[in-house]
Amino acid sequence: MLVFATGRNCAAYVEDHIRSIARQTLDGVHLLFVDDASTDGTDARAQALLAQWLPGRHQFVRNPQRMGKAHNASVHLRAMAPHYRAVAVVDADDLLIDITVLEQLDAAYRQGEDVVWTNYLSDAGRFGSNGPLNRYVSPRKQPWQSSHLFSFRAELLARVPPSYFQYPDGRWLDAACDLAIAYPVLDQTRRYRYLPVRAYCYTESNPQSHHQIAGEADALSSPRQRECARIVLDKPPLPRVDEPEQVVTDEATTTDARTANPWLAARLCAQVPSLLSGLEPDQLSALDPSLLWDWWQWLAQHPGARVLVLGDDAHQPALRLLVAAANGQLHTLDTGDGARWSEVSFEAHTARLPDLGTLDGEVFDAVHLGPAAWNSTPQPVVALAALAPHLDLSQPRLVMAGLNPTRIAVAGTEIPALVPELLTRREGQRGDVLVIESGNAPAATDTGVTPGAAAEEVPA
Repeated sequence: MLVFATGRNCAAYVEDHIRSIARQTLDGVHLLFVDDASTDGTDARAQALLAQWLPGRHQFVRNPQRMGKAHNASVHLRAMAPHYRAVAVVDADDLLIDITVLEQLDAAYRQGEDVVWTNYLSDAGRFGSNGPLNRYVSPRKQPWQSSHLFSFRAELLARVPPSYFQYPDGRWLDAACDLAIAYPVLDQTRRYRYLPVRAYCYTESNPQSHHQIAGEADALSSPRQRECARIVLDKPPLPRVDEPEQVVTDEATTTDARTANPWLAARLCAQVPSLLSGLEPDQLSALDPSLLWDWWQWLAQHPGARVLVLGDDAHQPALRLLVAAANGQLHTLDTGDGARWSEVSFEAHTARLPDLGTLDGEVFDAVHLGPAAWNSTPQPVVALAALAPHLDLSQPRLVMAGLNPTRIAVAGTEIPALVPELLTRREGQRGDVLVIESGNAPAATDTGVTPGAAAEEVPA
């Protein structure tokens, strides 16, 4: 296995980094270390440590000028990758904290997987919240769940054009490089696996880290990272090599292909028997099983979650039962006669939502907006801005039901452009549900939407 490490001005960290790779239990590990024109002696220190700890099992490259991780992956890694079964991507200021993790990755590749990733712990004690991806949905339509430690079958890199690592004008991307590496690799296959081990220590305290240099304490990422993430996501998905992609041209056919699961309601009731005992047959038959199934999959992974429901609709009783089955708590806001509404603005958008002041600062793990949650034309970006102070931003989930396809398509462009860590997908039996989620686990104080300034509420 080839370990790909790149860094700049990380002399204080390279000894722990190199030793963590040298002590891995997997035989035949080779380290490609790229020094990106450091000025603090990283290059000399790294070369001495590589010779000491990985003699004959390393390749050292020094860029004469700063080029960035995207360049290093496309040029230096691309040149070496064909000689190995798989590549594991790490940063030169971080370290592997599970001595068996490369052996675990290698076992997964021997079993036929194409992409494998793990979870991480930061040196500040923050736990990553990476997780599995749904093999039946495009990775670009799912929350980002596959950051450090990230690995892939080496042959997949050869199929990625250099332009996928570049700005439109041909310059190498200088931010969001992990996304630039991961997405075109994930595009090509659904044979991927998440290993639920915290195998990687992310050194977020490094003053040279991009988020430290950006100096934006109230943002998920810097403007340059957001710009680069948009560029990455705008690239067309690469064709799959594991099996042909199903091509659907008609919108109605697309919806049918995605949601035609006649067994879904029965399977859901089998897993949550309280749906049968707690709802009348006519109530049950009127529900959208795809929407409820999506909720149940999330709740099963987040036991004890606190869920806020806005807009009393037919799904609220079923959601209450699902949340209870997952040992969670459900809170509702009245949107009937006599309800208080607020006009909320974000950038050029304005909408009327239930008065959130009655929540008294409460924070929830997820929010569901039914069609009755709006006293105006639905504006998903406004709802995101208004609800940000009431969402646990380490892994937010916002579900909006009853939207038309055009509004969902617009939101699917606007929201990732504002906050690249948030991805959107279309769900529901009729394709009228917008799901906004993040798997990037930013710190709880980080948000691409600054609550106090971005969303201004005027009680109606």
